[in-house]
Amino acid sequence: MKSSEEMMKSLYERREQYIAAQRAKHRADMKIASSLFCACLVVLLGVGVWQSGMLDTAIVRMENISPIALTENHSEDPGNMEPGNVVSSGEERNNQDPDGIDSEMSSLR
Repeated sequence: MKSSEEMMKSLYERREQYIAAQRAKHRADMKIASSLFCACLVVLLGVGVWQSGMLDTAIVRMENISPIALTENHSEDPGNMEPGNVVSSGEERNNQDPDGIDSEMSSLR
């Protein structure tokens, strides 16, 4: 049979092993929880942007630009290459506000 000192030593060792296992489990749980929290946050932000209509506005702006206009060399004003300002040769800007969005589509904002 063990003496009281040996029993106390054994008890302390088992307690330290138990505490170490609990700490490792807690660290693993925190890693999983923080990863899931970040993933949920990204999903919620994506849904928020989608529902706000910001993506629709960007798509409308890009549909108003012809591919020819993006490749033409505008040597007289190279700073005028914003999506709303690009007009291909022979085309005129009809019913567009300064943002480059058709006046009919501006109600979507």
